[in-house]
Amino acid sequence: MRCKIRYLTRQRTGRVAQDEQIVTLEGNRITLGRGTDSTVFLRDLRVNYHHAELVVHDYGIVIEAVGHSILRIDHIPVERAVVTPDSEIEVGPYRLQLGQDEPDADLTLAVELVTPPPTDTIEQLVEPRRVLLGTGILRKRALSWLVFLVVIISGLALPIVAYRTTKPEGAGNAERAPFLAGFDRFWLSGELSTSHQLLGDDCHACHELPFVPVRSEACAPCHADTRHHFEVARFEVADFAPTACTQCHSEHQGPTGIIPVQQSLCADCHGDLSAQAETGLFDVADFGSVHPQFRPTVITDPAGGRVQRVALGTAGFPEERSNLEFSHAIHLTQKCEVAGVTDVEQLKKVPLETLQGCRVLQQARQDLNQEGLSCVDCHRPELGGVSMLLPRMERHCAVCHSHRLAFDESAPDRVLPHGRPDEVIAVINDFYAARAMQGRPAVVVEDQPGLRRRPGEDAPAAGPTGGGSSAEQEAQAIAARKLEDVFGRSLCGVCHEIIPPAASERGTWEVLPVRLTPLWMPKARFDHGAHKTMQCTDCHRAQTSRTSKDVLMPPIETCRACHQGERARAAVPSTCIMCHVYHREDLDPMLRAPANAATVTR
Repeated sequence: MRCKIRYLTRQRTGRVAQDEQIVTLEGNRITLGRGTDSTVFLRDLRVNYHHAELVVHDYGIVIEAVGHSILRIDHIPVERAVVTPDSEIEVGPYRLQLGQDEPDADLTLAVELVTPPPTDTIEQLVEPRRVLLGTGILRKRALSWLVFLVVIISGLALPIVAYRTTKPEGAGNAERAPFLAGFDRFWLSGELSTSHQLLGDDCHACHELPFVPVRSEACAPCHADTRHHFEVARFEVADFAPTACTQCHSEHQGPTGIIPVQQSLCADCHGDLSAQAETGLFDVADFGSVHPQFRPTVITDPAGGRVQRVALGTAGFPEERSNLEFSHAIHLTQKCEVAGVTDVEQLKKVPLETLQGCRVLQQARQDLNQEGLSCVDCHRPELGGVSMLLPRMERHCAVCHSHRLAFDESAPDRVLPHGRPDEVIAVINDFYAARAMQGRPAVVVEDQPGLRRRPGEDAPAAGPTGGGSSAEQEAQAIAARKLEDVFGRSLCGVCHEIIPPAASERGTWEVLPVRLTPLWMPKARFDHGAHKTMQCTDCHRAQTSRTSKDVLMPPIETCRACHQGERARAAVPSTCIMCHVYHREDLDPMLRAPANAATVTR
C-alpha cells in the first residue's frame, strides 16, 4: 500500500507550505507518533511515542488509540472510530484529515500543527545562538591549516626525529634525547603483552624497519625453537602461511592479547580437515555441536609400554592394565549393611565386597576420625592445582594399611619394605634363619596364626628346634611357606599382580610394577583447580567402579552439561584454545634458527 503524507505549515503571510512524502507499506497499518519508527512522524513533545494507528479495512478506515493516548474525532474524545475524508482527526496538537484519492497513492493524509507550543517551553526560554567558524578570530581555512600542522609536527615529524636519534643500548634500555623523549609514543597503538614487557622501550627488537610490518624473522632470535602445531613440510593449506607469526598473533593488545582465542582460527581448517589432508584426526568445528567423543590414552600392555587411544563408549573399549588390583566402590562405601549380623552362619553368606566395605568404614573411623573415605583422601592436586598427583603407598595407602606390612604376629614391629620384592624375600629368610640359629623355635604351628596352610595339608611338627642343618632346613621351609603366604592373596597379591617362582625367569617371587596413567588426554589440558566447586563424583563415576581396569574419565556429554560452543549464552562459552595447545613441543620447529643464532639444547 502506498500512502502520501502531506505536512502543512501555515506562514505569517497566510500562505500554506506543503512537504509531501510517499511511504510504501507492506501491511494495512499506518502508525502515528513521536517515535522515529512511526509512519507519520509527529515531533511535538505532547504526542506519545506510539500514539495511534490507522487501519485500512475493506469496509473503511479505522483509527485506534495506542495505550492511554487521547484522540478526538470532530472534537469528541474517542478510543476507536471509523473516519472519512469529512472527519476532523486531532492527535495532540496536530490535525489530520484524509484526502481524496490520487493516482499515485492509495491513501492521502494531510497533517497540520494547529496548536503551537506554549511560549514558556524550554525551546523558547533558551536564546538561540549560532556559532560559526567564520565569525571567530580564526577563519575556517586558517584554523584547518593550524590543526593540520599541529598533527603533522607532533604526530609525524617529532616522532621520526625521536626515532632517528634513539641510541639502542640493549633491550629495554634505549637512550633518547631528553627533549624528544616520549614523542614516538604517539605511534604506540596499545600496551605490550606480559611476555614482551621485558622489551620495554626497545621498539627496534620487533620493528626492524620504519613503516614496515613486523616480519617473522624478527621473532626468530627469541622463538627459534618454538614448534608449530603441525608438520609444515607435510601439509600445505591454502591461504595459510604456517610460519607467519603475525597472521595469528597481534601485539599491543594488552597483557594477554597476543594469544589468539578466536575459534575460527582452528575451525577454518579443522572443520573440514578430512577433505584437506589424510590424518588420524576427526573434523571438529565447535565444542557444543561438532566435536568427537573424547579418546583417552589407555595402557594396554604395561610391560611393553604399549598404549592405545580409543574413543569412550566404543564397543570393545580396552581395559587399562596397570598391574594393580583396586576397587573404588569398596573404598567409597558410606554404609555398612552387616552391622546387625551376629550369627556366624549368616556372616558367611555376606558377600566379601560388603565385608571389605565395612572394614573400610571401621578403619576410617579409627585412623582418620571420619565417617568413611572420600576422593580427596587419596587424590591430591599438584601445587599448581591443574593436574592430580598419583597416589602413593607411603603417603596415602599406608595411613590405613601400614599394619598389613607386618608378617609375623610374634614381632609386630617388624614390617616389610614396600615396593622392593627382593628385600622382602631377604627380610623373611633372615628373620626365620635368625630364630633357628638362636635355638628358638622357628615357628609354632598351632600357636602362630600368621602361618597358613592349604586345606588337607599336614601341619609341620610343633616344638622347638635346635641348631645344625635340620634347623636351617626347617627355617628355609618355614620361610618359603611364609613367602608364599605374603606374596599370595594375604598381602602383596591383594593389590598387585604377582609372578610366582615357577613362572618367573629369575626363579623367584616378582611383583609387577604399577603403571598408572598420569594423563588420559596428554594432547589436551584440563584444570582441576577451576572445577574445585564441584564434587569429584559429579564427573568421575568412581562409586560404582569395582576394578582398576575401568577408565573413569567422564565422556563429552558430562562436560557439555556446563560447557558449550564459543557463542553459548546459557552455558560456559568454550573455545578450542581453552583445552588445546597450539604450539606443541613434540613436532617440528616452526622457524629455522638464523645462521648466527646459538644452538639450544633441549
